[in-house]
Amino acid sequence: MKNVVEIHSEHIELLSDIRFYNNEIDFLLRLINGEYKCAFSSREKIKALDAYYIEFEKYKSKLERLGKEIEEHENLLSWFCKEDLVDVEKTHLKDEKEIFNYYYQIIKELKVLKESLYNFISDLHKSV
Repeated sequence: MKNVVEIHSEHIELLSDIRFYNNEIDFLLRLINGEYKCAFSSREKIKALDAYYIEFEKYKSKLERLGKEIEEHENLLSWFCKEDLVDVEKTHLKDEKEIFNYYYQIIKELKVLKESLYNFISDLHKSV
């Protein structure tokens, strides 16, 4: 159990991390767009780039949904505090382990996909 201040701090940190990873995904999507010219001669490589693009878009969507869920929790906590329904120091809430576990699962999978993309791009440039 954590008090409202601890939960709020975790939410802010998590939202910041989600924004960072969404920005990183945007960069990777632009990188993929730039690589189409290197893969132009190979239909298979173009399909692979398309698949990477789609996968990164899925992860961005997952992170955005998670961010919205956290923002909803934050809005509810803010409302409770604003209406003096809770004492931020004394009121303890259930930990949100499911949210954090889901976040870490997404990030772990995203890192594997990113590494795979970098290897693919490296191989793509070797073959040009």
